[in-house]
Amino acid sequence: MHPAVHTYYASGKRVGVDFSLLEISLPNEEMIDLIQNVGFDLIIIPPIIQMARELIGKSMYVKADLQIEDAPERVHCATFVAWLYAQFGIWLPNKCLFQSLYGFEVKMSDRKEGDLVFIKGHHGLYISDPRKKIGHVGILTKEDTIIHAANSRRHVVEDTWSEFIDPKRRPIAIRRLTPSFERLATFQIPESKNIVMMLDVWRMLVKHLPV
Repeated sequence: MHPAVHTYYASGKRVGVDFSLLEISLPNEEMIDLIQNVGFDLIIIPPIIQMARELIGKSMYVKADLQIEDAPERVHCATFVAWLYAQFGIWLPNKCLFQSLYGFEVKMSDRKEGDLVFIKGHHGLYISDPRKKIGHVGILTKEDTIIHAANSRRHVVEDTWSEFIDPKRRPIAIRRLTPSFERLATFQIPESKNIVMMLDVWRMLVKHLPV
């Protein structure tokens, strides 16, 4: 099982299950059937970049201590991407500094659609290294553009890579929440189940695997 499994927390009553991380030798369809057979409902989610683009010109940027429940109507950079991933049942904190600890890091040359790109921004914070201040985040598209909640003047916008990142700097971090959206399934958690993270679903699956 991939170590990143331990950072995948359910969001509300949704849980994302990334079969590529669970490393169970069964086709996606069989694992989905097993999960549905114990009371979970499969939720079909539009592509994440499609949802992000639909919020351009709709979501309002608010510079305040927002929660994910305020989204998508009112967002800042961190709650914007947190709301997007919450639709897939993947929880993220509402601060971009702490979001940068989730998933796993990828090299700039390996970046791809859905990755979160972290930069210093105007008021970066850091955990231990002041050279790695993080103050802003956006989500990468396959066109190598970044969709992000920019500020109270521009709100949610789509910028080119060079518009988002100062050409003289590198991004502070690029994090990947799922290796493959094709192998990510989102389920509605039944009221009778206490599911906190994807690891709980893995434990349940193991009990029901065919011998």
